[in-house]
Amino acid sequence: MESDPLDLHERGVERIWERALLVDATRLFEKVAANVAYHARRYRGEPGFDEWIGAILDLAIDELCEEDRWEELKGLPVADPEEPRYAVLIDETGIEEGCARKACVLFNSLPVEERRTFYAVFIDLKTIHQHVAQGNGPPNWVVAQLEHAIRTISGLGSYDAPPPKREDFLP
Repeated sequence: MESDPLDLHERGVERIWERALLVDATRLFEKVAANVAYHARRYRGEPGFDEWIGAILDLAIDELCEEDRWEELKGLPVADPEEPRYAVLIDETGIEEGCARKACVLFNSLPVEERRTFYAVFIDLKTIHQHVAQGNGPPNWVVAQLEHAIRTISGLGSYDAPPPKREDFLP
């Protein structure tokens, strides 16, 4: 990787995790580095630097997600189905390489709580009980979120049930 004096790559990885999205960190770094270089000449210290970088990161993440959605909507072929941006989804769910972009688009459109639950269990490898113990319960709601996320991404658009609501699982 190129020189990264602003720590954009690490900030990008953190933001991807905070938002629980399937976005390739290297692809994000390239976009953010270009956007920071472009906008830096007009930056005058307001808002604060971390907030300014955070806004550029969020904009770049949103643009990358929108690019994937647009490419999928237009039916454009994936340039390289083994592209790193799809590796996590392929490795964790067994989705076929040719379907990975569509699955990423579907996953990234899920509610943030559902994406965070998926991240916790399938990427952080926490148990459902560990995730619940961190205030993300009740357990049957967490299981319902996981089932909904998996059905959504593995159904590749054919599964359109609404996401589960936490209040439906409270005693």
